[in-house]
Amino acid sequence: MATRMEQPKPWRFATRAEKRAFPNNPRDARAMRAFVGEFLTSVEVPEHITDEILMAVGEVVANACRHGRIPAKPGDVTVDCDLASASVTLTVVDEGPGFDVDGVLGNGRPALLSPGGRGFFLMRQLMDRVDVEADHNGTTVTLCRELP
Repeated sequence: MATRMEQPKPWRFATRAEKRAFPNNPRDARAMRAFVGEFLTSVEVPEHITDEILMAVGEVVANACRHGRIPAKPGDVTVDCDLASASVTLTVVDEGPGFDVDGVLGNGRPALLSPGGRGFFLMRQLMDRVDVEADHNGTTVTLCRELP
């Protein structure tokens, strides 16, 4: 009996990257998410995975627009999308004051009745890896997701 070979996924051997800077303004958060969505669609990431990645990116972008800006000099948010083999890596960089990563991330679980603090928890549930670096020059959040 002959077996049918599965066709390789379009991203299996692909490499592609796109990068764009946006004004750090909450009004531009939608454009940042759309940029990532267009990238994921262009490299044919399955819709259910795209939805999960966009949810995580939405949290990063919201944090950058809310916390990663100095009102007198809002700066930019840079979004970098990278596809290498079967992995998508998204990096979001803001120019804000940074934050205490250990203090914010704590044990990884938000307090039940806390008015906020669920973004990084959600990101970690949706992505395979979440890395955060912050100092007085800004914050870099890197999200990685392996593709099937």
